[in-house]
Amino acid sequence: MNLPSPHQSTLKHINSITHEGKVIVLATATDGKIWYSIKQDGFEDSYLNTPADQRTGWENWQQLELPNETKADESVVKQEKAELTYLTDSNRYILRSRYQTVNETAVAPVQVISALGHLYVFRQSKTNTLFVDRFVVDGMTNKLNRKLEVRFKRSKQKHTPTKSMKKGSNGLSNVDTLDFRDSDGNFFYEPTTEICAVNNLINGWFSVVLVPTFENDIHRWHIFAYNTSTTQVELTTLRASEEGLFAVKDYNVFEEVNETLVPRQIAGIIKRNLDIAGATVTNGLTATTYDIQQEQQTQSGEMQLLKTATRLMLAIPTDKGTAAFSFAIAGDGTLSEIDETPDKTIIRNKKREILLPLNTLDEIKALADRTPPPQGIITGLAEGTDEEDAENLVKITTKGKAGELANGDLVKVLGTVDYQGLYQAKTVDENTFDLDLKLPQELGYWEKEDEEEGGLIFDGMITAYEKTADGKLRVTCPNHGLDNGDEVQIAGTEDYNDSYPVKKLDDTHFIIERQWAMGSAINIKLVSRKRRGIVFDGTDDYVALPERV
Repeated sequence: MNLPSPHQSTLKHINSITHEGKVIVLATATDGKIWYSIKQDGFEDSYLNTPADQRTGWENWQQLELPNETKADESVVKQEKAELTYLTDSNRYILRSRYQTVNETAVAPVQVISALGHLYVFRQSKTNTLFVDRFVVDGMTNKLNRKLEVRFKRSKQKHTPTKSMKKGSNGLSNVDTLDFRDSDGNFFYEPTTEICAVNNLINGWFSVVLVPTFENDIHRWHIFAYNTSTTQVELTTLRASEEGLFAVKDYNVFEEVNETLVPRQIAGIIKRNLDIAGATVTNGLTATTYDIQQEQQTQSGEMQLLKTATRLMLAIPTDKGTAAFSFAIAGDGTLSEIDETPDKTIIRNKKREILLPLNTLDEIKALADRTPPPQGIITGLAEGTDEEDAENLVKITTKGKAGELANGDLVKVLGTVDYQGLYQAKTVDENTFDLDLKLPQELGYWEKEDEEEGGLIFDGMITAYEKTADGKLRVTCPNHGLDNGDEVQIAGTEDYNDSYPVKKLDDTHFIIERQWAMGSAINIKLVSRKRRGIVFDGTDDYVALPERV
């Protein structure tokens, strides 16, 4: 079967794919135009209307329709300028929409992906970045149609309705609604997506793979491309957006650890360089996924191959042979990493001010300095001697930190074991012998246990109550800041109704074994000075607002 080249064009690079039951062939011509042909199923009008002796089973070559709009969507341009550019250079894009790319294709092979209900066509641009367009197949006419897009009918913009839409006494006038067509009935089509993060391409030396993740309907893109600037193959990894294109923001996934969902952050853009030492890339590379299968016996006794894992393979032609890489694929769609400490760069972030209540910082009270207690590793245990004033006590040998302890300190010992059992003695001398045991890394650990700290006082803390001779309650509260007549709010106090063991101090004092409740005295005058708002006194009070708020 021969398919003649389109008139006035010579096809140079050919690729093919199966998409929704259709076999599609795409070719790049010497003038940069992309042509395609679709295999006929036998029921199309184009097949039935062709004489039997002239049927080839294929449609005639058709030129792939690409964006050729004279005016870009300003609402999209504005949003991408604000969200998809580098923080240090607002003219440098990560991704952007291009509305006129019909004549911007480089003479290089295209890559096609069938996924998510669309045919993705990846092509190298004349500026050596990567273009992506999406198409749907019309099964009756065997044509590739550009994906439709929803915009406002009147403004013809994706994010901004027409400015003539107004709200009057009779309701909305000149209403602008979302639709696939404009007010003249013309379709809105999706623009080309330019992946500016993939650049310095040459000869179409790139390959694209889409892999699923453990999240429902969430996928991840892996783009392998040869970079002429670094002379290395670069891997660019992006998450697929809800629309099936590209999401570049960092995001969190939740993984179960000890029956608890723990969040883990994944970078929006992951770039890696694959350095093939001592070899030079000589041609286009290719990547694909494959399954690892193992033969297992079923309940019926038959042996069947069952998939146990999915891998991604990359093949790169070099002057010393073909270099092949096999990557494991994680549940979140990322590939196995070689560098355990990769560099991280923030391309763009959004700074937000956090507004706290006016008194939040004032209510922070400094109680005490908190430093880790002394702790160490136990390297030996022995019986104390009379010379050490430790007869019949346990002497612990440790790696440092013992000098930070004082007599009377409370120490918690962890990780020690008894050694009861029957063993074979080795390396015996007069006073010692060795046992061949599989010991843990250390004999144990110790840590000083700090006693519960008391006596910590902050400004406004209530430290005592006392009944005066005239029947009033006297409150002891250092640095209360009150004057006679000020209003004060008592907070955080508790009653002490219960039974306790006691410690006698003298004939008029004893101590109960109960922690003191740290109450506080709040000066209402000082708090009220921090308030912001309107105070009504109840006489002719009102608030006037403009008609439109």
